[in-house]
Amino acid sequence: MNVISIIIPTYNESENIENIINAIEEVFSIDMINGELVIVDDNSPDGTATIAERMKKRYDNIKVIVRTSDRGLSQSVVEGFDHCDSDTIGVIDCDFSHPPEQIPLFLEKIENGCDVVFGTRYASEGEIKGWGAKRKLISTGATFLARLLIPKSTDPVSGFFVIDRSVVKDVVLRPRGYKIGLEILGKGNWSKYCEIPYVFQDREMGSSKLGKREIYEYILQLFDIFMYKIR
Repeated sequence: MNVISIIIPTYNESENIENIINAIEEVFSIDMINGELVIVDDNSPDGTATIAERMKKRYDNIKVIVRTSDRGLSQSVVEGFDHCDSDTIGVIDCDFSHPPEQIPLFLEKIENGCDVVFGTRYASEGEIKGWGAKRKLISTGATFLARLLIPKSTDPVSGFFVIDRSVVKDVVLRPRGYKIGLEILGKGNWSKYCEIPYVFQDREMGSSKLGKREIYEYILQLFDIFMYKIR
């Protein structure tokens, strides 16, 4: 059985998918981790899934799922849970904004009893690179609002995390936009929370998918979690 399953949600990531797969597979090899990759693609018109399928000829631990309805990053992650073979599940972006080399640190925290381990950009040694002042201001505001709901976390909107499968077992998740980690922290079954600082590096290839719609969906998600906690 695999020790860890890493979900990579993708949409139009043809420029990055091969490189991120190679990078994670190298981490698995160096650290002798028995892991699998679950690529969940939102039917990208640029051929992302085709490239991922081709990579299966090189690596036998890759699954590729193509979604054609109810598309979105968070929805892709939730569907990815059903395709993971291991009891430890991680999520990482395809664009190298999250450092694959830190995956073993997350896994070690889980093995030492943490239920959820979040990468944080805001704790000591954490950092954000490549963002302008406006983007940083939006992120800081979003994080502040989320911390009102999840005070244990310095970065509850992080998209870089590893969880024990039991955290989401029988949990009804209603994800919106890109903040699936916040949904898990707000509704999941966890008691021990851990963090690992990391340096967030803005994507070098492809384009960011943050827009007005994502901001609106984030506000709705905060309200939904708030009401969930009240109930």
